[in-house]
Amino acid sequence: MNFIKSILGLKEKSKLVIFEKTFNSFKVPENYKIQHEKMFLEEHFSANVNQIAIFKYNNVIVSNTIIYKGLSYSEKSSFHSLNNNFISFSNYFKSLLKGLLKRKIFFKNAFLGGQEWGDNFYHFTLELLPNLVNFHNHYPDIPILMPSAYKSKSFITGYLSIVGIKPTYYNVNNVLKVENLFSSKVPRVGVFNKFNILNLKNKIEIEALAIIYTKPFRNVYLSRSKANRRRVSNEPELVNMLSKFGFEIYYAEDLELSSLIRVLSETKFLISNHGAGLSNILHLQPKQTILELKAENDNYWMYFSLSRILDHNYYYFFAKGDSSNYRDSNIDVDIIQLESLIKDLV
Repeated sequence: MNFIKSILGLKEKSKLVIFEKTFNSFKVPENYKIQHEKMFLEEHFSANVNQIAIFKYNNVIVSNTIIYKGLSYSEKSSFHSLNNNFISFSNYFKSLLKGLLKRKIFFKNAFLGGQEWGDNFYHFTLELLPNLVNFHNHYPDIPILMPSAYKSKSFITGYLSIVGIKPTYYNVNNVLKVENLFSSKVPRVGVFNKFNILNLKNKIEIEALAIIYTKPFRNVYLSRSKANRRRVSNEPELVNMLSKFGFEIYYAEDLELSSLIRVLSETKFLISNHGAGLSNILHLQPKQTILELKAENDNYWMYFSLSRILDHNYYYFFAKGDSSNYRDSNIDVDIIQLESLIKDLV
């Protein structure tokens, strides 16, 4: 597929650079232990970050969210780059054939506003939403096309309402033909452009919600007990211990989005287990404290990276998981050990 890609890769007509390339350099977590060295990669502490740009293609077809012009294609606006492999050979031809044979819906101008895993809170909030905001700021009158399935996600409609974006929803089973198609590339998971993230934070909190910041005073535990995976198995014991330190318990699903953002803007110490809900550290004021509860085999560190981008103090706590698959593992927290750590932090 890489050979085919080198031949058939679709080149954009032009681009508008929003934020230039940058370089992330992070110190280790505050409670880093040398025995955990193998859990980290070099890129977790230093990484080149691609520029943020809006690309333009002329007279293209969008089929299964892949952009085509003749046999040439680009999937960088919709799919993550994983080990330099993008879409499969079969997906390329299946989508191409569909694009050639199926009746098309025409747009003169449009922005492609959907991506792989875009209906996930993390991927929408920290990857897709910044692109939508950037585009809307520069081209407010050009429609943003988003998969119709996104309408069922309250956090998507909530954030779009806050930032003033009214998308044009479309069925991804349809084929689109667009005279002038704009898009932005999907970033590497966990590699953040600082200026892009800070711009998003400012757009939401200052421009849209007009939050008046006060000195943070809340200790907050954000629960995942209503999620389908990555829950804390012994959460009642955990909550009982946290209550001794004045922690408030919140369930993101139960709060109106703007209310949750305001609570987080008042939070000085946030604890939660690994999962999309930790994307909410976006809304803490700088220099607050984050404690991430993680399965002992979990080497995903996007929230460490995000906390450093936002100038927070970051701590981690490993717990025993109930599965070798850390992506789905529920965890059992050692309450005594965690309490000892928290005593030193509050």
